[in-house]
Amino acid sequence: MNTRRIHQLSEALGARDEQILTSLERFRLLDTHQLQRLHFANAHATTLAAARACNRTLRRLDDLGVITSLERRIGGVRRGSASYVWQLASLGERYLRAVHGRARRKRYLEPGAQFVTHTLAVNDLAVSLAEANRDLPGFTLN
Repeated sequence: MNTRRIHQLSEALGARDEQILTSLERFRLLDTHQLQRLHFANAHATTLAAARACNRTLRRLDDLGVITSLERRIGGVRRGSASYVWQLASLGERYLRAVHGRARRKRYLEPGAQFVTHTLAVNDLAVSLAEANRDLPGFTLN
């Protein structure tokens, strides 16, 4: 990735956008609701406002090509945009690698259904712990 493209992405991405990319790098897969809980919960007056802001942000990041949703949706059509499962796109991975000076490259492919189910369940526990760390006085994660 050349420095001009890195600079363009740096200009287009805000602090929360980079936090979302970092979360996707760390957790591998997160659904829309998990991302909302991690990055939008305390920044908006209502849950509906947080959901709308989350959906707008994820669409914008998808349009930039730094994240992508899996082909398979969870929960069926009725769950709407909350049924999307997100992962870093190769451009997002290259951007984070360039920004953080990492040399190792990961390949991002469509995972199998069992892997997705397992990963989302584990990540739901991790998101709950992160929420408790953020919201409960006296609760800390080491």
